[in-house]
Amino acid sequence: METMHFPDEIRSLSQVPNLPTVTATINEKELLMAKALVEQLSEQFDP
Repeated sequence: METMHFPDEIRSLSQVPNLPTVTATINEKELLMAKALVEQLSEQFDP
């Protein structure tokens, strides 16, 4: 089970202290593959 957060509980990255700066680069193929994976594993929510 995941914790759901209310909008006022979510901070931007700039507000998180001592967070190391990380830069990442992805290419178009990686992005398409990630989107396809999420789409394949997604399903309708049925409470």
